[in-house]
Amino acid sequence: NTLLLNAMFITVSTILAVIFALMLFEIKKRWVVKTFQTIFVIPSLVSWVVVGYISYAILQPQNGLLNNVLGMLGIQPIMWYSMPQYWPWILLFFSLWKGLGMSLLYYYAALMGVDESMFEAAKLDGANRLQMSWYISLPFLVPTIIILTILHIGNIF
Repeated sequence: NTLLLNAMFITVSTILAVIFALMLFEIKKRWVVKTFQTIFVIPSLVSWVVVGYISYAILQPQNGLLNNVLGMLGIQPIMWYSMPQYWPWILLFFSLWKGLGMSLLYYYAALMGVDESMFEAAKLDGANRLQMSWYISLPFLVPTIIILTILHIGNIF
């Protein structure tokens, strides 16, 4: 279970962090970038104990936020704590919520090192934004992806 869950956490968080970093890199207004960086990083500053309390407030069987919303929609409340099939997805959600921000910042910082002349040359050659991301930005991120993946694997131990 530990290896399978961690493989899922590492894979999904790496893919999402790279995608969000590429999207953030495309934003040209500095204040918008700083706002998104702050929004993404704040959860990583929260302790896992607080995350546990937040998850309990959301998933509580009687008065939980999620069950209240399900009740308003006419759906029978779910006893989250006695249903093991939901927990890999719940753990993935909270792991992503807490850890995505710092990984995103590492990838975004790596993208800041890409030479602008490469993008200008690609634009002159007729490349669109997706092609520039795929052929310039993503290959530049590969060393950072490898290093962070190794660090995440080390966290399993």
